[in-house]
Amino acid sequence: MSLKEFALKLYDLGFNVIPVDKSKRPLTETWSPNKRVDRRELEEKLDKTTGVAIVAGPENPWKPTSYLIIVDVDKPSVLEKTPVLKELITKTVSWFTGVRCPKCENKHVESIELGKKFKCPKCELEFTINEARRGFGALFTVDYDTYEKHLKSTMRFGDVEILANNYQLIPPSIHTTGVRYEWLKGFDFNAPNYGVYALTPVELETILKEIKARQEPKPRQVDAILKEIEEL
Repeated sequence: MSLKEFALKLYDLGFNVIPVDKSKRPLTETWSPNKRVDRRELEEKLDKTTGVAIVAGPENPWKPTSYLIIVDVDKPSVLEKTPVLKELITKTVSWFTGVRCPKCENKHVESIELGKKFKCPKCELEFTINEARRGFGALFTVDYDTYEKHLKSTMRFGDVEILANNYQLIPPSIHTTGVRYEWLKGFDFNAPNYGVYALTPVELETILKEIKARQEPKPRQVDAILKEIEEL
């Protein structure tokens, strides 16, 4: 199935999808988590792009009872310290995103050979696609009460983001480095929920606690901690 065919299939099922350019910017005049673009405009723009994104939010196949969220894992090693999140990602529609440096996990890498060989400007390591680490994306749904209680909007934790009103590129889009996004676990169009896992309130609360617990203090937090130590 081509990118265009796949994107239109998702759209017809009720997902909020948008075409994006090589810089991940939307090709449509407008986009919103609350309203889908016109199908005719989407179809026309898909003829001119190699990327498509899915938008988190209330516009989804299960509205108005469920809210679609996207978990974006920037630093792969974070999953070793968030076991519940790691397990849940294996239960839902999920995919590999862009390349990461295998040494420091920096995602802002330079392409030496498009899609095949890269260099990390941070640690100056050169590596191939087979040596690279990859980020992860995953789709989940939550009911509205759970969304209002625990999220209310997108939550960014540095290494992990829970997108509630933003978009994320999905396979078979091509990353700016020339690497194609790949499915870890694709949609199951024969399943009632198409393979998208519905998080319980307890599961969402648990993964939020896991993520928050392993975050490094921000600079202002560090200053406050040092001040407290001085006052002891």
